[in-house]
Amino acid sequence: MIALSDIDQKRFGFRVARAERLEAASVAEALAFCRREGVRLLIARTPCDELGAAHSLERAGAALMDSLVHYAWNDDLGPLPDDSCPIPIRDAVPEDLDAVVAVAREAFGDYASHYHADPRLDRARVAEIYPSWAARSCSEAGVADRVLVADDGGVAGFATLRQRPAEVEGVLFAVAERARGVGVYRAFLVQTLRFARSVSARRVLVSTQISNLAVQRAWVRLGFLPVEALYTFHLWLEDVA
Repeated sequence: MIALSDIDQKRFGFRVARAERLEAASVAEALAFCRREGVRLLIARTPCDELGAAHSLERAGAALMDSLVHYAWNDDLGPLPDDSCPIPIRDAVPEDLDAVVAVAREAFGDYASHYHADPRLDRARVAEIYPSWAARSCSEAGVADRVLVADDGGVAGFATLRQRPAEVEGVLFAVAERARGVGVYRAFLVQTLRFARSVSARRVLVSTQISNLAVQRAWVRLGFLPVEALYTFHLWLEDVA
């Protein structure tokens, strides 16, 4: 439920812990863990219906940074939607790395993640989170199981996918500004569904900030339904007596 976050420590230069789906009964234990481990920042996610945990974190001094929603598409073995995008979608190759990073830097420059929402985090380091994530997806084993790119003569967008037993997660999607409005994002979603079916996955999972309505509308049009909502809190332990 709670563990040190090595990647966040590397990003920011101090000890960070992450707690996932924290319940009210476990908040005190999480705080004790952080003090014991010398954690400076706790990033805690709680189910939106677990208000006791949210209230306990707020009493401890935590601040709400974002609300995350998960949608799922369940394969009923019916026909998949057509992909009518004029820009071809293909698997990424090593030579795409720099272009994928450039698209991530453009697309996520002002994205409303919980990192971006916290004014105490270094802005330059926050700005590199999504480009770094995109780069690792292309170059490090285990970060992504498949990376797709839209090819208009360059990289016009990318999608990173992670495969789990019976499930595929669409993790990171980005479309370059020059290619928006022609169906690239929808094409990535359709290709994700096709990939899920090809590996006999029964579900595709995606997530975004609750304020990101445009992508949620795209998901609903393809048959995705909301399945979970989570709050993300940041608690700076140096502020807690």
